[in-house]
Amino acid sequence: MKDGTRAGTTLPGDMPTGQPGRYLLDLRPMTAGSMLDHERVVVRRAATGETYRNPVSVSMYALAQHTGALAADRYPATGDERSPGVQALLTQAAWLRAGQDSNGGWRCPVPAPRYPVRPGWYSAMALGLAVSVMLRGYATTGRRSFLDASEGAVELMLRPLDAGGCSHYDRLGSPFLNGAVFALFGLCELSADPRWPAVAIAWDRYTRSPASQLRAAAGKGRFVLKERRARS
Repeated sequence: MKDGTRAGTTLPGDMPTGQPGRYLLDLRPMTAGSMLDHERVVVRRAATGETYRNPVSVSMYALAQHTGALAADRYPATGDERSPGVQALLTQAAWLRAGQDSNGGWRCPVPAPRYPVRPGWYSAMALGLAVSVMLRGYATTGRRSFLDASEGAVELMLRPLDAGGCSHYDRLGSPFLNGAVFALFGLCELSADPRWPAVAIAWDRYTRSPASQLRAAAGKGRFVLKERRARS
C-alpha cells in the first residue's frame, strides 16, 4: 500500500451503539493505492522487494471498503448479494481472525526503528483497528468468532507493557496506549457493547484520565485528543 500523505477524512457517521456503522474516519484516501495478493488480502512491499501482510494495512483497507459500501448504500446482509466492498471487508477480517495468535494479537513482521523494536512486536494501533474490523465482520455475518477475536485483541491492548501488552498505566490505573487514536476507536467501539463491562470500565478510566482526554462529537466527526508528555 502506498504511504498515505493525507490524514483520514472525518465523516458525519454515527458513534456505534451496540452495532457499529461507518468507521469514524474515512480511510479511503489513504488506502486508494493498496496492493492485493492472490487471495485478495492487502500486502506491503518491504525494502527487500518482498511483499508481506501487515495487520495495520489490512485493517485500514477493510474499514475503507466498508465505508465505501455504506456510502453507496450497498450493504446487503447475505451471500452472493454482498457488494465488493463488504466482501473485501470480510476477506481481510477472515485473514485477521485466522492469523490472531494465542495472546490475542498480530506480531508486526517488520522492525520499527522509531521506537526502536525488532520484528515481532505488538501494536495497539493494529489491535484497535482490528477490533473495528472484527466488529463489522460480526455485524455482517453473525459469526461469534469475530466477536471473540475483538475481546482477545482488547485484552492484549490493555495488558501492561511489562506483561507483554500495549498499555502503560499511571498511578491512578489509567492506561496510556501506544497507537493513539486508532487504538482508542477500537476500545470505544467495543465498550459500547454491554457484554464487555471490563472494556467499558477501561474506556471510562482512559477518558477521565488527567493525562489524556478524548472528546467525541457523535454525528459530527470531530475528535480532540490531548496528551501531556513528560518533560525531558
